[in-house]
Amino acid sequence: MHFHLFRPEVLVFFIVLPRTFSKTLMSYPASSSDPASNLGYLNLEKTKGERPKANSADLYIKTATDPSGVPAAHFHRKKGYRRAEYHSLFYATEYDTTYYIGYQVMIRKIRHNLVIFQWKELVEQSTQLIPLNLEFSSEHNERILTFNHEAPNSHTRTTFWNRTLEDGVKYSIGMAIHTGTPGGEDGWAQLYWDGKPQKMLDGTHFINGTMVSSQADPKFGAYRAEEFEMDTYVYSVKIGTMSGDVKDVAGW
Repeated sequence: MHFHLFRPEVLVFFIVLPRTFSKTLMSYPASSSDPASNLGYLNLEKTKGERPKANSADLYIKTATDPSGVPAAHFHRKKGYRRAEYHSLFYATEYDTTYYIGYQVMIRKIRHNLVIFQWKELVEQSTQLIPLNLEFSSEHNERILTFNHEAPNSHTRTTFWNRTLEDGVKYSIGMAIHTGTPGGEDGWAQLYWDGKPQKMLDGTHFINGTMVSSQADPKFGAYRAEEFEMDTYVYSVKIGTMSGDVKDVAGW
């Protein structure tokens, strides 16, 4: 059966369809005293390859408060330890799907090479390890956060956006990530900061390219900068399939 493009009932169907399939996939509000485990799969690492399965005094993620007494998930690593992250939607993302992410975070002391977000490839890691990340990677100023993309087989990340942050300030980060097809160039990502769309260094509002080689999922927390003790505080994370699902966290 073939429908004429402009039949009214078909138009109504396409207007209603996104609303019908809108879904919040993950929600963690620290203000509700929810356990940090609501964020997903616990991913801790001491020295490289040493991965404990549970929190300890020197390496943990738990719902607590920030230094001002505001409820937050406290991500703590002692000096020399590499990773305190939660892996959300673990092996659960799908192709040709747009994921909307809201992420509210504060870093007590910013350090060079600290990574606070990863969109991480899980299967084809020799092809594309980290399609997207938010990392303090500038060699000129450790406070400059960068939004980076790794193309398949490039083994390097290209910076598309940067911003100077401050210690101890709560920020609301919004992202839209379209997975596209595995290995395809039809993926894209957008970034919002405190509710405002961010222009990339190339003048557009998008990173276009491969966002998944086989299976890529989001990670939140504190990775790298292992030369320093690290404390970050996450107030809320929400992931959905429509922008409205995460509006209260992303701030858009």
